[in-house]
Amino acid sequence: MGNANGSQNSNYFRQQLFHNLLPKESSINVEGLFNEYYFDTGITKTNDLIHSTYQFASVKNILTNEQELYMTIGLNSCEDGKNERKYLNLIIVLDVSGSMSELFDNNSFNTSNEHSHMTKESKRKIHVAKQVLIELIHNLDAENERLGIVLFNQNANLLQPIRKVKEININELIERIDGIVPNGGTNMECGMIMGIDMLSDLLNENVNDTNNNRIIFLTDAQPNLGGEKSLLDLSKRAASKNSIYITYIGIGLDFNSDLVYELTKIHGSNYFSVHSSQEFVRILNNDFNYIVNPIGFNIITFIDSEKYEIDKIYGIPTSNEHEKSNYVRIDSVTPSAVDDKGCVKGSMIVVKFREKLTSNLNPSNSIQLTMRYENIHGQKQQQTIPTIININDKQDIFYDNLGIRKAILLLHYTLLIKNIIEDVNHHTKTYYDDLINKEQQHRLTDNTKMSTMVLKISKNMKNDLLKFRSHFIDEMKILDDNNLKKELDIIDKFRYAEEI
Repeated sequence: MGNANGSQNSNYFRQQLFHNLLPKESSINVEGLFNEYYFDTGITKTNDLIHSTYQFASVKNILTNEQELYMTIGLNSCEDGKNERKYLNLIIVLDVSGSMSELFDNNSFNTSNEHSHMTKESKRKIHVAKQVLIELIHNLDAENERLGIVLFNQNANLLQPIRKVKEININELIERIDGIVPNGGTNMECGMIMGIDMLSDLLNENVNDTNNNRIIFLTDAQPNLGGEKSLLDLSKRAASKNSIYITYIGIGLDFNSDLVYELTKIHGSNYFSVHSSQEFVRILNNDFNYIVNPIGFNIITFIDSEKYEIDKIYGIPTSNEHEKSNYVRIDSVTPSAVDDKGCVKGSMIVVKFREKLTSNLNPSNSIQLTMRYENIHGQKQQQTIPTIININDKQDIFYDNLGIRKAILLLHYTLLIKNIIEDVNHHTKTYYDDLINKEQQHRLTDNTKMSTMVLKISKNMKNDLLKFRSHFIDEMKILDDNNLKKELDIIDKFRYAEEI
C-alpha cells in the first residue's frame, strides 16, 4: 500500500540529469523515490484493508558521524497486488497553451535510446500529451466509466462532455484530439474550474453514483495567467466537498515541480511526470489502477513514548502539522504492486526519533503505536501495537530488516542530492528564477531556460559524494536490489559534473 499524495515517481529529476542539467531541489523527494522501489514491510500478506507494520534501526550517519534512530511505518493492504480500480468518472484537462508546442530539448534530440526513432515533431510536448490522452481513453471501461475532456490555454474549452465511454464515438474523438494545435497563454485555473464544474454537475444529477471521481491534469505547469493560490483553493474545495481528486501528469523538462508539489499536498492528489508515450504505457499498465484508487483517508499513527519523540518525518508531502507532534498523519493511501518476494511498492514512511529531555533517569524503551484511519465510506478503524525498541546503546548499526535498511539508504541519498543542489544554487545562483522574472520565463524557449541550469558540484560536496558513494556500493551488495544501480549512475553524474 502506498501514500496516495505527492510525487509517484522521480522521472522529472532523472530526465533533467540525463540532459546534464541541474534539477530543481523540489524535483527529488523521498516519497517519489520510494514509489519506484519495493520494500519488505515485515509481513507478506494481510486480511485488513489497511495494516501498519513498524521496523526500527539505529545507524551512524556516514557523513555526519551522528547516531540516528529511525522507525519505518510499513503500509499494507489486502488490496495490494490486485492491479484493480473502482470505476471512474474521469475528466481529462489538457494544456494546449503555446508552451506545449515546444520540444522537450532540441540539444538532446536523437540522443536518447528510447527516443532515437522519433521524429522531431513527435518530441514536442503536445504530441506526448496527446498520446497520453489517447492511451487513457483506450484504458477506460466502456460500460461502466465516464469520460469528459477539457482543453485550456488562456481560456477553457469543452472538447468532450462527460458521458459513458460506450456513448462516445471514440474514432471521431481521437481525430479531434489529433487536430489540436497549441497556442495562447496558460491559465490552469480556468481549466480546473471547468473540470470541477463538470464533475460536480454529474454528481448532482446522479446522487447514487458509486464511481470514483478524478481529474487528470496534463500540463507542463508553466502558468502565466490566473493565480496559484486560487488553484490551490479550488482543488481543496473539490476534494473536501465532492470527493473529487486530482492527478497531475507533468510534461516537459521545464515542468514546474514547485507548484505541483504544493498542489499534491491536497487530499487525494498526486502527480508523476512522463517524457514519452511509451513511458506512460508502462505507468498505465503497472501503476495507474493503484494511483487513482484511494482506499483510506486520515491514517494517523500516534506515538506514545517516555524516551523518544519525533524529530523528522519523510515519505509524505510535508506540512507544519507534524512539527513537535506525537503523531504521523498520512492524508490518503492506495493499494500497491507486490513483487514475487512479497515486497510492496512505495510502502514506506520514515520517522526519525530523538531522545526527549526528561527528568526520568531511566525512561522506558517501550513505545505504544496506535493507528487509526477512515475507509472511503467514512467508517473509522483502529490498530494498537505496544512494542519495545531493543537497541543496545553500544550498537552503531542495527536494522530490523532489509526494508528499513533500503529506506534509510534512499533517504540519506535523497538528502545528499538535495544538499548538493542547494549548495550549487547558493554559490552560483543557477536557477533561472534568480536570473529573470516570471514574465520573461514564458517568452523563452526550453533551451534558453535550461542553459542557465548546467549540472555542477562544489568541491566540498564532491568530497561528501565520494564518501557516500563507497557506502552506497557496500549497501547495494547487502540489499541485493539491482534497481539501486540507477541511483549509483546519478551519483556518478554528479561525481563527474563541472566543479565550482
